[in-house]
Amino acid sequence: MIDNGPPEGSLDKGMPHLFQGFVLDQNGTAAGDFTVVFKGEKSFGIPVSTGKNRQDVADFFKNPSLASAGFEFTSTLSPIPSGDYKVLFLIDRGAELFFCEAGKQISVK
Repeated sequence: MIDNGPPEGSLDKGMPHLFQGFVLDQNGTAAGDFTVVFKGEKSFGIPVSTGKNRQDVADFFKNPSLASAGFEFTSTLSPIPSGDYKVLFLIDRGAELFFCEAGKQISVK
């Protein structure tokens, strides 16, 4: 689960872009390590981790442990070929993989 998550629309691959939001895992806790996946003709992933303070998330869910469910990173997307991508979040728990659709689509130019 995320809120604002990655930016939407057309992103210039040479410019830095801020990605932020929050992610909860299948148990409703802060996801910890996960991968932001850009899924198109080929898929590309960026490893990320929760840990950014999101008191608003903890307040909304009435669960103080979710204050660390936030994430934030900046990337240029330069290794990703131009094209259209759906944004997913992949949580790898060893024998199990979980994914969440971000509800976002980007066009890398």
